[in-house]
Amino acid sequence: MSWKRYFNMFAKRDPDETHFILGVDLGNDSSSLAFYNPMRKTAEILDISGGYGRASSPTVVQFLPDNNEWVFGEYAVLNNGDGRELTFANIMSKLGNSEYVNVGARSFSIEKLLSLYLKEFIGGIRNINPKAEIAGIIASVNGYLSADARKELTRAFSMAGFDGELIGLSTDRVCALSYVLYQSEFFQDKRLPSRILYLDCGSRELRAAIYKIKPAADRVKSAEDRIKSADGLEAVSEFSMFDPQLGAGEIDKSLITFLQKRLPRENHNIQRLNSFLYQHKDMMLQKNNWRKPIKLYLNFVYPPIQITVTQAQMAELISPFRARLNNFIRETLEKSEYNQPTAIDSVICVGGGFEMQWLKDEIQTLFSKETVSFFKNPKAVVAEGAAILAARSLGVAELPFINVIDHHQINSDLGLMIYSGSKETFLPIIERGAFWWQTAITYKFILKQQAEMSIDLWTRNADGERFRLAKIPLDGLNLQSKGAKAVTRLALDINFERFNILKATVTDCGFGEIFPATGFTKTISLKYNI
Repeated sequence: MSWKRYFNMFAKRDPDETHFILGVDLGNDSSSLAFYNPMRKTAEILDISGGYGRASSPTVVQFLPDNNEWVFGEYAVLNNGDGRELTFANIMSKLGNSEYVNVGARSFSIEKLLSLYLKEFIGGIRNINPKAEIAGIIASVNGYLSADARKELTRAFSMAGFDGELIGLSTDRVCALSYVLYQSEFFQDKRLPSRILYLDCGSRELRAAIYKIKPAADRVKSAEDRIKSADGLEAVSEFSMFDPQLGAGEIDKSLITFLQKRLPRENHNIQRLNSFLYQHKDMMLQKNNWRKPIKLYLNFVYPPIQITVTQAQMAELISPFRARLNNFIRETLEKSEYNQPTAIDSVICVGGGFEMQWLKDEIQTLFSKETVSFFKNPKAVVAEGAAILAARSLGVAELPFINVIDHHQINSDLGLMIYSGSKETFLPIIERGAFWWQTAITYKFILKQQAEMSIDLWTRNADGERFRLAKIPLDGLNLQSKGAKAVTRLALDINFERFNILKATVTDCGFGEIFPATGFTKTISLKYNI
């Protein structure tokens, strides 16, 4: 049933225990599911981890060819068969590229794989309540997810049978800030902060952003206006940074290396090590105070062995991450011109990385205790915020609209113009909405001989208007194939060297052994106002 029908229903009566108002946080590494409890007027986590008692489930799909069966989440991570199973991870990062994968004799699109996961992941609520009715869903996504990726994600929900229930997509930052705002307003335990340092430690990176919160002019009253109105609060970004070396995935790699050094080389099976780490990482990293060393029983090797892990070993493993974190926070404050931690009113810590005790301890030493907000389930805060937004959209929860304005997101597409006869097509390499610090894909193409050897960079704004941005001269490039149809193969990299400084590099790739690369490269830098 469409969420709009529930919106009309809830205008006349309150939802009951069979009505599930859901928030979904779809992460590249793991995903969380929360629901809004109208009785307690708060969001709560749904444990759909298959009995593992976790606030999230791996975003992993696996196909078992022996019995033609699909398994998901923990089952896919922990299943170690004979090696013929097909495991698909990092699904969210593959959206937007029209990718397909082969499963036996069939071909599956990435959105189809994701739809299978969504059907199992969200449909699991009927194991909790067989009479469950999904009243509405808000799905949280990364703010830099491309327009094409969002379309594929929306289609995945439709394929999974949730097109009527899906209210819309919201960014992770809007969801997290909405959660904090709702909790502070409902419980009346904090004043509304004016300047927030938002820290999100996910599997791929640690992201930091400083937001200035502008108070709402008037609280939105009507239920319908809660969906449409832009009134409320504004969170305006003043600075943004990231560090991929501080992502939780990098710490996982260090732990894998730690285990490999203690195993015979023939037992360095990454899939089995990842499964073991998934089950035991909490024990290795999240203990507050070790009284004595811990013992790990590695029963996936033959013969099974037992290793001892000491506090000193873990401290040594974490030490470089601690130092890098301190530098990262200091640099964030310095570059944002807030040189002292006291300039920040509130520090919000979300993401699975903040399940690690050492990371929480380190942040606590940098900021005052009253300033920092840690959460019971940091990985699920975004899902809880999405559930609150869904409840607001259905007229069940009172919450001012919060509009996140991120000046560190690119305001136009950047790319090339492709000419085919009289037809011209704009090819985006960096898409509008991406953050300046993201690394764009390298685009490779064939360039024909022309009177003036150069490449033009173009921009395309939100209205579809295209403008020539810059010319990259290719003086000194020698085409190795000769004649009137002489061509060469080039690679183009477009990235931001720093905020508002765009760098474009053209490199000759050659054509294999017959026409090897010449070593030609040309780089230009220009100012580009994001």
